[in-house]
Amino acid sequence: KLVIGTRESKLAMWQAQHTHSLLSNKFAASHDMEFSVLGMTTHGDRDQNTELSKFSDKGIFTKELDVALLQHTIDCAVHCVKDLPTAFHADLCIASYLPRGVPNDVLLIDKQRHPNSTCVSDLPAHSVIGTGSLRRQSLLRSHAFSNYIKVRNIRGNLNTRLHKLVQQHLYDAIVLAETGVRRLGWMMDAAQIAQQNADIDSNALLIRACPLSYPYAIGQGALAIMCRAHDQQHHTAVYQALQALNDFHCEMSCELERSLLRTLEGGCKVPIATQSGIYVQCAHCLLWNDIRRDNCQACVHEMMPAQQETVSCNVVLYLYGLVLSVDGSVKIEATEFKQFTIEDYD
Repeated sequence: KLVIGTRESKLAMWQAQHTHSLLSNKFAASHDMEFSVLGMTTHGDRDQNTELSKFSDKGIFTKELDVALLQHTIDCAVHCVKDLPTAFHADLCIASYLPRGVPNDVLLIDKQRHPNSTCVSDLPAHSVIGTGSLRRQSLLRSHAFSNYIKVRNIRGNLNTRLHKLVQQHLYDAIVLAETGVRRLGWMMDAAQIAQQNADIDSNALLIRACPLSYPYAIGQGALAIMCRAHDQQHHTAVYQALQALNDFHCEMSCELERSLLRTLEGGCKVPIATQSGIYVQCAHCLLWNDIRRDNCQACVHEMMPAQQETVSCNVVLYLYGLVLSVDGSVKIEATEFKQFTIEDYD
């Protein structure tokens, strides 16, 4: 029996149950594989008041799960990649990355108080925007509209933050990761919720969701599954099961972004943002396309000719990095492109 460890928040449990479903579907024909989910509380969950940038320890949302892995209480742990430290315990490793969701942020506006506001610049003067991310705080402060808005820290899981917005009215709007909001169904309207018979926080009907195009956090929107390094080294049944879920494109983009974080020695104490992309050249018209596309967006041909047994293709890795001062007044940015050829592209 393979035990999947996770935090106990509603979003974390959704992500673990999603992993459980993927594994169950993948190994439906196997009678030797059973899966279960075990929720745990981390230091970051217990302390709901300290700003994320003020914690002295790294891995405040992962350490308890690491210990459970090392003690064999669980067999793997599902994490948001953006919560992972750049260095792991020597006996732990990432077994797989799941397909990545939307990496961008989203602004949630209390539409009871601001029925006509659809973006930050529409909010009244002196509106308060809540976010627990130093990156988001700095990005908001770096824009021209920062002269008439206030950016304040907010803590708690997503449901708690939503309650603070629409019930306690502590903020006029809050900024969250769009993928998390989508996973909880908060970007559906009342008709969609009723049609799908979804179990959605009723407070979600009181918000207006406005996607933002800011550079995002390292690994935002992606999930990684951790396991013991012993399972990887000996290619155990646990590791093979988790590896079967690995999404190559997500792995490449996350490792690319994490290399930036590792080089800068950053974390939640430093406002660091990124954007990345992996592009492949169409064999027909030579246009560059996102590597996840099956067909070229220009000529609509398959990216690689199906009849060829062996093909090579040109690939470009794109990485943008941004470091800001806390008040958003100073920023350092750089862009890097790396082109190479992959043989036997599949």
